[in-house]
Amino acid sequence: MKTMFLATLAALLAAATARAASLPAKSLDECAGGLCAIHVKGWTYDPDVPSQSLTVHVYLYTDSGCTSQYGDTRILTANVLRSDVNQAHGITGNHGFDANIFINDAGTYWVKVFAIDATGDSNPQIGSTTSVTVTKSATVTVNGIAWTFTVFNGEAKLTDVPKNTAGAIAIPSTLGGYPVTCIGIRAFDDCSSLMSVKIPDSVTSIGNMAFYNCSSLMSVKIGNGVTSIGLNAFFGCSSLMSVTIPDSVTSIGNNAFLGCSDLKSVTIGNGVTNIDYYAFENCIGLTSLTIPGNVASIGVGAFQGCTRLTSLTIPNGVTSIGSYTFENCTGLTSLTIPDGVTSIGMRAFLDCTSLTGLTIPDGVTSIGIRAFQGCTRLTSLTIPDSVMSIGDDAFQDCAGLRTLYVPEYFRNRLSGARVPSACRVFYRGREVVNGVEWGYLTDYARASIAIGGPTNGVAEIPSVLRGYPVVAIGEGAFRNAAGLTRVVIPAGVTSVGDQAFAGCVNLEDVEIPDYVPDLPLSAFDGCSKLWASVFRSIRAPKPVSLTVTNVVVHFVAQSVPVASVTPVTNSTGIVNVIAEVTAGSAIAIPQDWAAQYPGFEAAFGADFTAALTMESGKRDGAGRPLHVWQDYVAGTDPTDPASLFAASIVHDAQTGDMIVSCSPELAPAEAAKRRYSVYGKADLADSGWTLLGTGLPWRVPANSGYHFFRVTVEMR
Repeated sequence: MKTMFLATLAALLAAATARAASLPAKSLDECAGGLCAIHVKGWTYDPDVPSQSLTVHVYLYTDSGCTSQYGDTRILTANVLRSDVNQAHGITGNHGFDANIFINDAGTYWVKVFAIDATGDSNPQIGSTTSVTVTKSATVTVNGIAWTFTVFNGEAKLTDVPKNTAGAIAIPSTLGGYPVTCIGIRAFDDCSSLMSVKIPDSVTSIGNMAFYNCSSLMSVKIGNGVTSIGLNAFFGCSSLMSVTIPDSVTSIGNNAFLGCSDLKSVTIGNGVTNIDYYAFENCIGLTSLTIPGNVASIGVGAFQGCTRLTSLTIPNGVTSIGSYTFENCTGLTSLTIPDGVTSIGMRAFLDCTSLTGLTIPDGVTSIGIRAFQGCTRLTSLTIPDSVMSIGDDAFQDCAGLRTLYVPEYFRNRLSGARVPSACRVFYRGREVVNGVEWGYLTDYARASIAIGGPTNGVAEIPSVLRGYPVVAIGEGAFRNAAGLTRVVIPAGVTSVGDQAFAGCVNLEDVEIPDYVPDLPLSAFDGCSKLWASVFRSIRAPKPVSLTVTNVVVHFVAQSVPVASVTPVTNSTGIVNVIAEVTAGSAIAIPQDWAAQYPGFEAAFGADFTAALTMESGKRDGAGRPLHVWQDYVAGTDPTDPASLFAASIVHDAQTGDMIVSCSPELAPAEAAKRRYSVYGKADLADSGWTLLGTGLPWRVPANSGYHFFRVTVEMR
């Protein structure tokens, strides 16, 4: 029994001795504190597997008793070649470790390092427990500037420079041997003499308020490595004139360029996806800006107070126009909102006093409180059918708004929107009559305007839609309805809009009621089959023709016929029609005048509209007839097309205004050679003409008292 016990004890002692012999060999050569880091260096290997690189664990403590561990265990691998160790111990492989352990907090730390046995035996401590001191920041001088920085994960963050830093500077790409990747919070704030900065490509982020209130900073070159521009980064840089944001940047932070009042040019890189709140607020020098296609979000007030911004392109990826986005952009004249936008926020366009035109896409569902308040030059606006809510005061103080088109849904729901009393509101809807769906506009005058219907076969326009009589056919209502062959316009229609049936290439028959005072020939532009019949198939009660020697011009009677024609010859001998023509009657051009221009008939053939005014029959809002004619430049040859123009007048059925224009419009180079003057008379018997203005087109307000108009042209 005694012999067996002794044998067992001997075996245990032998095993323990064997295990002790196989524990990792090790040495801690260095353990020292430094700038935001602790440096550990040493070696270890397991005699049981001498070629294998061992794992090393490093523990940090904040007390000498090593009871309060700081952070997680740092795990290293002893895989650095140590030839000295291999030679001394007769082994091969990589067994050294040499690493910086980065620390966020300055202070004193106690460090323990352990070798992890490869075979699962005990893990001995390498060296003794070591006390080290870690510092938070360091300052180095480069190019005469003291740069203060911290280090995190082996990268330097620039945290401060002296406030008297001045002139043009370039930020170093490395500090203390570490790459500079971040410009920290307030690093350059209030450097009021700093004029120019070059940021290296190593920098990936510009921190919050990095250049806050650098009032003399005129230019900044942002490196291609920057991905984000932080909150208030360039706030108050009032001298900054231009900035190019590279493609690497993905976001522009809140207030990033707020108050950069001299900023005139901004190039935003294609990588930007987000422009945050008030990013360019009060950049009053900014006149234009192109937002790249990848931007999906424009924050609240992003361009608020950019008073000289006249144009802006919003990419298709943007889904909302935030609150205050363009508030007080008093120079903004027009803006196209992309189809992807679904909401227009509160005060989005408040006090955009130069805004004259705006297209709201079909996808928009809501318009915020005071969205268009104070847009004094906005004259007309169409709200799409997709909109389900319009905020209070949305149109308050829109003094110039004359027409507003809204879905039928908003009938009796607009009181809070504060639509100006002078604005005519049209409610847009659809109604099925005899199995055919028709579009209509109605207003509180209890009249309907047809704005769409069938595009094939026969369009017999109803005389009543939504319970209101149909009084007009809207502009472009049936444009390009290629399948339409016949149109019946009901009695009671007094106006047909421009281009109403334009492009209806198969339209052969139009039935018109007895009295349509406003029926422009342009309503049938491109109706080739209709024009081919010279209006014989337009069954107006009084189709007429003008016969001038051998030249015949056909047109439609556009007002109540009168008994006779009163031709008037002006100082150049040109005949002007100032009254309606009775069916079949003819007007003769004086032969003595025609004889002066032997090329006249050859030059114009059957198209006499360029030489003879036929714009009788137009009527103003009170139903009184309007007339217009033109004078040629004295001494010019009417057979020369460059010397001719055709004056016309159009009655705007929506506003009641009269618009005097020149048709066709001349090319800009030709128009610049001429000066047009528009005159008016209340009655043809009045002596003298009143000069209304120069330039075409010229809008004469409704019920101005003028019923006769004359246009003259002078070569400059």
